[in-house]
Amino acid sequence: MKKYVKPILVAFIYLAIQGILGVVLSVIMSLTNRDYASAILSGDQTAAMAAMSPVVVSAVTILSGLITLIIASFMNLIRWKRVCSNCCPAQKNFTDMDKRYSIIIPFVAGILALFSVSIISEQIDLENIFEAAFDCLMNNVYGVVTISLVVPIIEELCFREAILGGMLRNGIRPWAAILLSALLFGLIHVNPCQIFFAGIVGVILAIVYYKSGNIILSTILHVINNTFASVMGLALGDDASWNNIFESQCLAVSFATITFILSAMMFVKYMRKPSAVACQVVADNSADQSIISE
Repeated sequence: MKKYVKPILVAFIYLAIQGILGVVLSVIMSLTNRDYASAILSGDQTAAMAAMSPVVVSAVTILSGLITLIIASFMNLIRWKRVCSNCCPAQKNFTDMDKRYSIIIPFVAGILALFSVSIISEQIDLENIFEAAFDCLMNNVYGVVTISLVVPIIEELCFREAILGGMLRNGIRPWAAILLSALLFGLIHVNPCQIFFAGIVGVILAIVYYKSGNIILSTILHVINNTFASVMGLALGDDASWNNIFESQCLAVSFATITFILSAMMFVKYMRKPSAVACQVVADNSADQSIISE
């Protein structure tokens, strides 16, 4: 059980730091911005978010992520080095085509899975407690950059590299590590309408990271997912929904079902490939043993 304590602690540290910084920011804004102070006193969340600078929100996101990563590094959950591409016997005989497939398959499967889960989650009517915050961020270029680029990079480093990678490198079974990291990823979003979707997205991105050993690939998928949602929101406004895009709920759900089945078939094939992260763990353990022997 001790192996599970550190990654769970990192997730709560990330959430706690965001909460603490959010409170500090709120106090500073209340003292320096009359509109914000008035909105807070009246309980008007929409007005409060409108008075808050998206630049500051982005800074809080970056700072909380950096602090979490520093703490995770001291907890030995992160190893800042590139995953060895030839440390596994099964990978040494990879052809150029195998290497292309190791990128193409998870990328395409990930895109299809993210779209399908997004459509399906939209059909579940859950409360959005951060709707005012999202609306405010979407009305500013800094807010869009925060949602589309800053948040995905920070979350991938914290939840895939630090938490998932840390668990895998500490001997936790892959599926247990993947599911736990995805559960934590879903829970830290707090928002009822996001928890389920974020959890499934967490599973998809965790599989890609585990099999590829490449944080860049999962980050690109995460950026695409958030960017598409931002673009759809900007282009369609209040009508931003998959049902409106397909002009039919039935067509939207049918498309989601087909894409989900296709992505599942691709992921099943992908899971049969050797895992780069697992191979790196073997290589690291061998190197550690060599150092001990010397």
